[in-house]
Amino acid sequence: MAVAWPDGVPARLIKNGANYVPPETSIRSSTDSGLARQRAVFTAAPTKFTGNLRMSQSQMLAFDAWRKDLGGAVFGWPGHPFIDTPNARFVSGEQGAITPDQATPKWLVPVSIEILP
Repeated sequence: MAVAWPDGVPARLIKNGANYVPPETSIRSSTDSGLARQRAVFTAAPTKFTGNLRMSQSQMLAFDAWRKDLGGAVFGWPGHPFIDTPNARFVSGEQGAITPDQATPKWLVPVSIEILP
């Protein structure tokens, strides 16, 4: 069962700079001549979202503590733009540096989330 997103912590990515990478379910191989071959290898694959969450300092500290306790566990992500709270996990090694938001007195927290099929 998925862990719940922490209460009071924003889950929606800031649209400016957010990325959505659709799942890749086929592979392509070149041939000596003619068109490359392409075939399906998966029926389902993870979908990846990257972007920033805008948080106050207290929200950022709560989120950081929750993420550390979470480890690699699956969680319910209420910020998905198309699906209501799908099972997700953070992509290991792709979480960037937290920086101050120049336009507001908040913080920009980068996340890389994959939605599990």
